[in-house]
Amino acid sequence: MNATAQATAEPPSLDPVYGIRDDIARTHNPATPYERMLLTAAAQAWQRYQQALELEKRLFAKTDPLELFSTNLAAFKTIARHVAACESAFRRAMEQLECAQRSRTLQTLGCGRPRTTTPAPQNRENQPERATSASAAPSSPANSAPLTRPLRN
Repeated sequence: MNATAQATAEPPSLDPVYGIRDDIARTHNPATPYERMLLTAAAQAWQRYQQALELEKRLFAKTDPLELFSTNLAAFKTIARHVAACESAFRRAMEQLECAQRSRTLQTLGCGRPRTTTPAPQNRENQPERATSASAAPSSPANSAPLTRPLRN
């Protein structure tokens, strides 16, 4: 058997991220290219998290975690931070995906909030003045009451 026939008989090895991505896609069903991009980022973050856990497992197989903590605190903190950062990156990627899907769902239902986040300034020139007393006599700053109550501590 020649090398060409052997190469065509074996399927190409796929990056494990694609399998993870497909598994997540079964439950999260991305509908837009942006959601597919976020899904791929989540799959990559999951793979990094699993690799960090494997690294931690291998390190703790060689050295007892309590011994590492007492003798080399810097190394213990480094591995703990690495695992925590990878987990956080995965959670953040999933939250971004779920947020994008929620906003898409709200937009398709017509329930989306308006894009403006700050209210338009009110024109006070056209509003009638509020009377501060029953007689509506002009008051001096010394005897005028504030319109809102002060906050209590």
